[in-house]
Amino acid sequence: MRIEEKALILPALYIINAHEAISTSELIRELTGVFNPSGEDAEILSGRKDTKFSQIVRNLMGSHYKTNEMAALTQRSPAGRNAKFSLTEKGKQYLEANSEAVLYLFANPFEYNDMQELSEKIASSGKSKKRIVVYDENDITSEGKARRTSGLTRQRSAKLREMAVQEYKTAAGGTECFVCGFNFEKVYGEIGKDYIEIHHERPVFQYPGEGFEEFSKEAVKRMKPLCSNCHSMVHRKMKEPVSVRELIEIVGKPGAL
Repeated sequence: MRIEEKALILPALYIINAHEAISTSELIRELTGVFNPSGEDAEILSGRKDTKFSQIVRNLMGSHYKTNEMAALTQRSPAGRNAKFSLTEKGKQYLEANSEAVLYLFANPFEYNDMQELSEKIASSGKSKKRIVVYDENDITSEGKARRTSGLTRQRSAKLREMAVQEYKTAAGGTECFVCGFNFEKVYGEIGKDYIEIHHERPVFQYPGEGFEEFSKEAVKRMKPLCSNCHSMVHRKMKEPVSVRELIEIVGKPGAL
């Protein structure tokens, strides 16, 4: 399935804002690094250097610029091939209103299909007053101590973390790292009881109007308990993310531990 142009509007605004002003070529490079397109979107166009993904970005900032909202959200200067884009006041307001979801998108090394799914859900809810609720992995890792989220989301983050801990608790007690089997309680005793970091294998977000109980059953399936070392390795290289499955294979090699 191809990514939709509208799904790249908010990610593009985030990158433009970070650079203050940026060219289309630079934007293509940044977005490609974040999304790591695969499948059909990674294919090179015939007779071109562009992939199908990069061509969508070119359309976003070029031939479709005046019809896809970007003309209202950004300003282009100077005219021509050397143009750089910066945010208008409307663009800054739109980005700020959706900052929590966009930051979540950029902070996690999800696979392309999941990046595509999340960015399209963010785009669909971006204009409405009922935006999707995202659950920052850092909030859940730090036992619900959220940074920018609302009081209700903080409470739900803490509850979701507890559900994940209980879901993966072993019969012998404690919650082991899904990759290497490290158990904080067995090593550190009482101080390590129920401690584990919770990694999002896939995006964890809640649709507007969706009940928490209904959402949480699916959300727990998207999360895995990891020790601090394994969690750090998963996130070490944003442009070359390592999946939990791949890390299990690495750790399982003779002499890996």
